[in-house]
Amino acid sequence: MRDYELVCILNAGLEDTEIQEMTQRVSGIIQSNDGTVENVRTSEVRRLAYPIKKKTEGVYVVINFKQAPSAIQPLDTVLKLEEQILRHRVYVSDSLPPLAHAPEEIANAGDASVASQPEAAEAEAPEVETSQGPVSLDETASEQDAGPGEPEASESSGPDESR
Repeated sequence: MRDYELVCILNAGLEDTEIQEMTQRVSGIIQSNDGTVENVRTSEVRRLAYPIKKKTEGVYVVINFKQAPSAIQPLDTVLKLEEQILRHRVYVSDSLPPLAHAPEEIANAGDASVASQPEAAEAEAPEVETSQGPVSLDETASEQDAGPGEPEASESSGPDESR
């Protein structure tokens, strides 16, 4: 059995009870094919990015389940025939196996490396040249435009006048 995620967009015109019934119906289809439903999430009515079957709003339902790969095609066929499901997609869940002891090891190793990092950063930090007094914005802008080792740019000469 593999982990799957089913995302359905239901018609927003459905009542809450009808949405629950549709969700239970889809869960029942999964369970009838020897699948197990692990999680069901339903969102509020949301505006769709573009109209689907002339509808501009929908309700997203996400179902996480385990199923044999051979049972996905019949599920897809049944979902295509449901008129209240505007769009659906079945994804293979790419879940990573849980880590056994790695977070503790990383936390312990991280404490030692973090303590030594500030000392190393202070030793490698270059000294910054400070100015003697306050500098106006015009002076700093002209220094940045000129770049290092170039004379300051003046307002009277421009690149267009040299042509």
